[in-house]
Amino acid sequence: MTNIEDFPHKGAGMGATGGLLFGSIPLICGGENEGDNVLDTCRIFMSEDGQWHHAGKLSMPRVFASSVVMDKNTLWVTGGIGINEDTSLSSEFLSLVEKVPGSKRLEVESTPGPKLPAMAYGHCLIKISPTVALMTGGEPYNDPQHDFTFSYFLFTFGPTLLEEHHLKDIVVTSGSGPVMTIGRRNHGCGMVNDNLVVVAGGKAGSVESYLDSTEFWRLGSPGWIKGPKLPDKIGFATGVTNQDASAFLLVGGINHEGPTGAVYRMDCLGDYQTGTEDCEWNTLYEKGSLFKRSSVVAMLIPHEMTNCTMTMQAEG
Repeated sequence: MTNIEDFPHKGAGMGATGGLLFGSIPLICGGENEGDNVLDTCRIFMSEDGQWHHAGKLSMPRVFASSVVMDKNTLWVTGGIGINEDTSLSSEFLSLVEKVPGSKRLEVESTPGPKLPAMAYGHCLIKISPTVALMTGGEPYNDPQHDFTFSYFLFTFGPTLLEEHHLKDIVVTSGSGPVMTIGRRNHGCGMVNDNLVVVAGGKAGSVESYLDSTEFWRLGSPGWIKGPKLPDKIGFATGVTNQDASAFLLVGGINHEGPTGAVYRMDCLGDYQTGTEDCEWNTLYEKGSLFKRSSVVAMLIPHEMTNCTMTMQAEG
């Protein structure tokens, strides 16, 4: 694994959110710094010069928000903690634009998104089709003792988002999906084999320890089922799915000893189309083999952006 330039300002990316736009530009926004100040700043990494660059701001400060890349230049940012409770109910769409023609300097342009069905942070958002995202779990803003068990909140976007970027014309609907077996927050989530949603680890209610449980939801099925246990009880880890959903990784997080540098991979064998595959967790990196990080932004980047295949992480 290769390290590229450290994220600017040590500690500034704790609990940030982001994604890979245009297939080659990592965008990271928000989080909090070592003074517990919630941030609204955004930065992008440009492979041309190997540097992070300031790229404007969110519409409001956010930490422990969740986001998903809906198309090549649209990052949908949802919920989180901010300066007031309205943050946990809000969302926004971020696109990179050249605000000064000819400057070649990209900055985020924020467009208000739909209100969430409930105020939440520490939830996890998964793109399950070109036009649908699934919101899982999270902690209610005003009820920290009871985490959402919802796999809930299906958002459907009209074709204008994907084709013309007329964001004001987006059609958004929400509905209740199957309920997870355990309410959880600050967990990892993603996809395996195009049709299997995975949630893993996290915290549950007022329980002090972290979870080692995994749950699966097959698209179109009536409910969630239990999956294999993680090698460790872990929360505040980040799920990463590659473009064709053939690999799902869980990166970093916190266990009973503190932040960890472990990376786990979910491997599934068998016929996933008939639901007969056998899935298991494998350890790619041991707990002490990488920088110890939690609440990171992690994403798979193109091979050509570095001298080896890697998962890039923001400071956490």
